[in-house]
Amino acid sequence: IVKQLLQSAVDNQMIPMNPCKGIAIEKSEKVTVDPILEDESKILQPEEIKTFLDAAKNTRYYELFYIILNTGMRIGEITALCWSDIDFEKHRIRVYKTLNETTVFYDDSKNRLEETYSKKQITTPKKKASYRYVPMTEGVEAAFRSWEQKQLVDKEKYGTEWGKNNSFIEKYPDLIFTTKPGGAYLPQYASAECSRILKIIEKKRQN
Repeated sequence: IVKQLLQSAVDNQMIPMNPCKGIAIEKSEKVTVDPILEDESKILQPEEIKTFLDAAKNTRYYELFYIILNTGMRIGEITALCWSDIDFEKHRIRVYKTLNETTVFYDDSKNRLEETYSKKQITTPKKKASYRYVPMTEGVEAAFRSWEQKQLVDKEKYGTEWGKNNSFIEKYPDLIFTTKPGGAYLPQYASAECSRILKIIEKKRQN
């Protein structure tokens, strides 16, 4: 995490070099923030990550969970990613936006609405620290490539209908994580899928 933060400082020309470059950490020391709950007090140990990914192996969005658990990105950040944000040459991910769903209480004139409604949006983070480059391991890169093939199959299957009902496609035509018909994959979808995977794990433990 320190190395990542310092690299961000280098990228923004705040310091000339990353003093952590070349320093390796043993795999047994690695811990990852649980990105679904977005609670920094909860840490998943390597064996817990393996158990979760083994249970998610045959799900459609296995790659998404693999990338989250191996980068520490938040679910809103990863669902807002576009292919143009992935730099395979420099092995890093540019993070500068997030996908969320908010409840609208007021109209454009600041008048209170009689009935509220939900609005899906891709916005820039509120905190400057959220603008960063996340390094990619070979495993993460492979997961992106694997997902890319799934998406290409979806596009071929649905043709011109793919993404037709996705309000983000016009502005973000290269959105990475999408549903089979090309819809936006919302954070709550991932949370629901995560819950199903955890139930599978719990059931196996009971048996």
